[in-house]
Amino acid sequence: MLGINSINYIEAIAHRWNYLVNLYEKNKEKIILVRYEDFVKDKKGFIDNLTHKLGFDIKQDISDYTNVQYQPKGNSKVDLDEFFGSRNLDLI
Repeated sequence: MLGINSINYIEAIAHRWNYLVNLYEKNKEKIILVRYEDFVKDKKGFIDNLTHKLGFDIKQDISDYTNVQYQPKGNSKVDLDEFFGSRNLDLI
């Protein structure tokens, strides 16, 4: 994809992450960084602020929809060695 030969998917994901971070750093003035952690702290405020930064008007209150779980929750107790495999976990 990016002209990078990767050994496996872990390495490919790491290369893509680095590529995108570098791309962001070079173009900060044109990109709005959206961090999940910031969104979770104040969902409505975050969305309102992002809406204004993008130049849109707020037309409807979405407060009732900000805490709806739209996807099944992941298993936080999963064994990482089993999930990734020991070789991949060593790479990570």
